[in-house]
Parts: sequence; structure tokens; C-alpha cells
Amino acid sequence: SAPPPLSPPSPAKPAPAPSPWRVHAMAAFRRLSAGPTRAVEPRLGVALALWPARFGGHGGIAVGAWSGPGVAIDSADLLARFTGLTLFAAARGRLALSRRLAFDAGAGVSLHATGLDGFSPVHRVAARTTRLNTSIDLDAAVAVSLGPRTELALDLAASAALRRQRYLIGGTPVLELPAVELRAGLELRVALR
Repeated sequence: SAPPPLSPPSPAKPAPAPSPWRVHAMAAFRRLSAGPTRAVEPRLGVALALWPARFGGHGGIAVGAWSGPGVAIDSADLLARFTGLTLFAAARGRLALSRRLAFDAGAGVSLHATGLDGFSPVHRVAARTTRLNTSIDLDAAVAVSLGPRTELALDLAASAALRRQRYLIGGTPVLELPAVELRAGLELRVALR
């Protein structure tokens, strides 16, 4: 008897669309000039980014947070530790340079919750305070694809404070932070399924 006729091959299923969501794990160093203190603070951060399909992967938004161990201030006027937590939101643009290399940049705002805890030897008083400040942020990154869902990016950023942070004791300035803060770091970016 004749073999049964072969059924036509089923059409190939299209590949699923890439997820518009990315998680960023970030490690960076920021340069901080606090009065006479010049320091580099290591910082860790995490962000969630959305790259909607309607923008073709060229536009997105990101929200996240940064924090670090702070900076020790050791001067004649102030012995203290300056710490901070930064929350940020940014709009981002992206340009593919090749199949594995891309350039992206962002502009956004940050909210900085800072704390100063220490002692002023000159004034013989404790120096403890917390503040909220905002900044305008710009950054640029070059990203290299490590696989279909992962990339590593080198990021450079600058934050311009909307209000200078100046700390006084008895009317005398003991600490003033710079108007512009610089940061450089690496980001591991992973697309969610």
C-alpha cells in the first residue's frame, strides 16, 4: 500500500518581539569636592528603563536610584561624614552604531537626599542635618552587546545643582558642595523577557 501523503510543513513562528523593559545594575565613582576635601566616592545604583516599540528602540525613559558610603570630611572647621541617596528620572535617546555597538544619551532630573553628621572643633558643636536638593542631569553612554538580552555600557554624567548646598555653623560656612557633580561608571543592562 502507498504511504500516507505528507502534510505541508507548518509555517515558522515569528520570533517574539524583544521586551521594551531593561534593568540596569550600575557601579560608578563620583568626584566630590566638599570644602577642602577632594574625594572620589564609589556608588551603586539600579534603574528600570522602558524603550517603547513605537519609538523603534530610539527613545525611552529610565527611573532609578544611586547611593554610596559617603565621604569623610576632615578639616579644622568640620569633622563629619557626608552621605546621600539620589533618585532620578530621565528621557533617553539611542543610536545603533553597529550590530553590537550603540550610543545613548539622557537628560533628566534628580532628587538628592543628603545628610551631614559630625562635629565642628572650632565651634564645639555637633553638626547634624539632612537636606533635599534637585539637579538637572546629562549623561552619555557607549554600550556593547554581550548577547541577545544583555549589554555593558560605559557611562559619563554631570549633575548641575539647582541650589547650592552650603552648610553654616554660627553663620560661618563649614562646607559647600560644588555646583556641578561628575560621575563615571559601568552599567550592566539586561532585557526582561
